[in-house]
Amino acid sequence: MHRLPNPACFLGLAFALLLAPIAASAQIALLPKVGSTGLGGDIAIALTDRVSVRGGIGTIPIEFEGVEIDGLKYDITTPDLFTTVGLDLRVAGPLRLIGGLLFRSGDFEYETFSTGTIEIGNQTFTETGRLFGKWKNNTTSPYVGIGLGSTTGSGLGLFLDAGVAFTGDPEITAEVDGNLANVPGVLAEVERERQNINDDIPGYAEYWPFVQIGFRLGIG
Repeated sequence: MHRLPNPACFLGLAFALLLAPIAASAQIALLPKVGSTGLGGDIAIALTDRVSVRGGIGTIPIEFEGVEIDGLKYDITTPDLFTTVGLDLRVAGPLRLIGGLLFRSGDFEYETFSTGTIEIGNQTFTETGRLFGKWKNNTTSPYVGIGLGSTTGSGLGLFLDAGVAFTGDPEITAEVDGNLANVPGVLAEVERERQNINDDIPGYAEYWPFVQIGFRLGIG
């Protein structure tokens, strides 16, 4: 179900790498990290004593199996890649303000299989097939937040970012294939199931938590 990464998702890392030659005399740091954008890393370059630019990538290397939604158990696949590019502003001591853009390659996808009996919407069908769909929202989203710990400087250090990305209202899709797709009335029940899933989505789902923790390795 995974798709190839969108080239735009490499923008954050490419941006930081392009800045590296013109900031050769500045402080540069590698930032291995883990959080809501997955497992990955950033490159940070200090532009001034207080301002640094960061770009990085992350991926969620797991799939979620057996997640129950509206009475059915789904397997959920995560997007291929998260990429960020943004600025850090040190305001006082270890406190930073952060902001930038979050890019996502791919969507959250779900699927469940029928080996002979499956309840979709308000009906039970006795055919084999698959019910599947996507959770779709903005693939490019601004984010803001606060951070603790320096992301540039020599030596080792810890850092924490906490904020929110504004991803927009999600759109849920739903489809069936296999023998299920040929059963009369199944499409109406699939639409009912899609609406049931949509109704279960909380209002705050248009926001994505932007939380990262990692350590700094200064190299310049």
